[in-house]
Amino acid sequence: MAKVDPAMVDEFARGQVTLAELEGITKETQDQLARHALTAMEGGNPRRAGAILRGLLAVDPYDADFLTAYAQCLVQLGHTEDAVQLLSLALILNPFQGAAAAARADLHLRAGRFADAAKDLERTVEADPEGSHGATRRAQALLDAMGETLRTHSKAILATAARAAAPKKQARRQKV
Repeated sequence: MAKVDPAMVDEFARGQVTLAELEGITKETQDQLARHALTAMEGGNPRRAGAILRGLLAVDPYDADFLTAYAQCLVQLGHTEDAVQLLSLALILNPFQGAAAAARADLHLRAGRFADAAKDLERTVEADPEGSHGATRRAQALLDAMGETLRTHSKAILATAARAAAPKKQARRQKV
């Protein structure tokens, strides 16, 4: 068993060092494991991918990429609200994590939370203004489509909103 530096244990206890750093698990090794997880996910085995990613998160809980990938496993397994929570955490850890914002926007759209989806789509585009990632180009296309839908249907949307906000008239019944 390798001897652990007591100063590193103190840093670990204060949350300044991850278990990976304490145990000497390199980022390169973690990334290799993450690639295995992604291969499993792409091969239709989200349970295997999830097991690998949970292990990675155990040794480095601050990695927004691992959180985002694990959230995608949860989506494949039908745990969308848990995935939204993980994606939110990934965005707290890395506000410029465009993949997490795009994935959360997708889940918001599925749930009918259009305003939240639009915010995340905008966040995705802001994180990658050059559009160098596929998620960014998709986010921009969705924003464009949402804008066109609003322009096309704005009168109907506003009329519906006005009717919903108007006080209800109660019909009076007269006694005969």
